[in-house]
Amino acid sequence: FQDGNVAVLDRYLPRRHLPPATANWLKASVQDGRIRDGQLVLRGDLERFPFRDGGGEFRVIAGIEEGVLRFHPDWPELEAIDGQLTLTGTGFRVDARSARSGGLTLAETRVEMADYRDLVLVAEGQGRGEHQGALDYLAHAPPGKAVRVLLDGARGSGPVRLDLSLRLPLRNMRQARVGGAFHWDGARLEQPVWGVALD
Repeated sequence: FQDGNVAVLDRYLPRRHLPPATANWLKASVQDGRIRDGQLVLRGDLERFPFRDGGGEFRVIAGIEEGVLRFHPDWPELEAIDGQLTLTGTGFRVDARSARSGGLTLAETRVEMADYRDLVLVAEGQGRGEHQGALDYLAHAPPGKAVRVLLDGARGSGPVRLDLSLRLPLRNMRQARVGGAFHWDGARLEQPVWGVALD
């Protein structure tokens, strides 16, 4: 199949085998995008679906363009995703060659839910952009909200890189884990409130 909207992939989900919270999350989070090309693989005895113990395979693979994934209301959404979306009977994965999020340009980004039953989202990626764009991204994400006193009024200029890894248990976000690193490359950070500037 080809030239469809990513949202139609919801029709292929094994809904009766999914926890309701997972099915609702997938429908709400995979918001937009064009299917460049795709294929559906289904083999085996449907009575054994979703084939957790073998005996068959269910897989939807779609090349997507201009995809939009809003994986959690507290995090900036992924936009302009160019890559591949894979749905199986047990989980899904997005491999983005490029995307945008909160003012950053992303490369080689992975978003995965290995098991629909667990409703745990894992994401890894690298963002590049202007310093102010990175500050804006952090300001609208939970890590930035936790250190808002440091970011309020901060100004940045110059190129930066942000490496980010997330593990988000969507049923209990208090157990979320966030890791990453912020790389300056000749950039400048100013915090006028404190009278501090870093080059």
